[in-house]
Amino acid sequence: MLCLACAMPSGGPLCERCRLGLRAAPEVTVGDGITGMAGYVHEGPARALVHALKYRGVIAAAGPLAEAMADRVPAGITALVPVPRARIRVLRYGVDPAVVLARAVSERTGIPVVGGLSSRWWWRRHAGRSRGDRGAVRLSPGPVRKGDLLILTKPLGTGILSSALKRGLIDDGVRIKMTNVMKTLNKTAAELMMNYDVHSCTDVTGFGLMGHLKEMSTGSKCNARIYFDKLPFIEKTEEMATAGVVPAGTHNNLDFVSKIVDFGNLSKTQQLLACDAQTAGGLLVALPEADAHKYLKELHENEVNDAVIIGEFVEEGEGRIFVSN
Repeated sequence: MLCLACAMPSGGPLCERCRLGLRAAPEVTVGDGITGMAGYVHEGPARALVHALKYRGVIAAAGPLAEAMADRVPAGITALVPVPRARIRVLRYGVDPAVVLARAVSERTGIPVVGGLSSRWWWRRHAGRSRGDRGAVRLSPGPVRKGDLLILTKPLGTGILSSALKRGLIDDGVRIKMTNVMKTLNKTAAELMMNYDVHSCTDVTGFGLMGHLKEMSTGSKCNARIYFDKLPFIEKTEEMATAGVVPAGTHNNLDFVSKIVDFGNLSKTQQLLACDAQTAGGLLVALPEADAHKYLKELHENEVNDAVIIGEFVEEGEGRIFVSN
């Protein structure tokens, strides 16, 4: 086993040298008598652990940090509320360190983690006191607006095709296309978003397109319309779904959204296709019409060739989703 801080051989998460190099951080007073605490002074091995978690997504690095933080949680605390990372960086680095740490502390203290906070898309890059002008963390998702178009940056179908692969029903050509979709990062699409007035965005993963769109629409109290014939699918996805090769997670997703999504005259197979549970799916981006066309053009110019406009937000409401051909 390698030390999480220095990568030298060790018998546990940290080698003896790095473990002894950790120094408990002093309490500090922030603002109107608010006490700020950290597990360790941000130097040496502690800094290496933080960077491993934040920038390389090494989830195990949260363990040693959480051990120190758990010991410093004051008596009487009833909930842990992680302050989220800027969403653009969650997409870029694949991890929200505050959430990971909160869960690790929860495991050690039994105090539940409470969500609900959301961050802006981007903060200035500089750390430390220069972050004082960030403003408050918002308590609700960034709202979409009537007329916003929806862009999906990757094709759908990884859940269905993964099931087909396990059964030996797809050839190497389709397997390679599927794995290439999963291996392609959302980095380019996320960085290009910085040039536009994006109102809301989510990555499409286990809850499928409809499940993640439901979070966006209900959180913004705005109804959406999706055009099924605009949805991009990886080759053979529709054929496998028609043959009944559909994972349980996709069926669960359909059940989950059944009260908020109106599928009109779509067949059961088409409904399942729209709810397929994705692995490493693309981004679902809501932005004004003028920006949407420019963003789409720039995506294509930067080889995000499967990106397509799949629908729009049509009116204020409870966040219902209408899917039509």
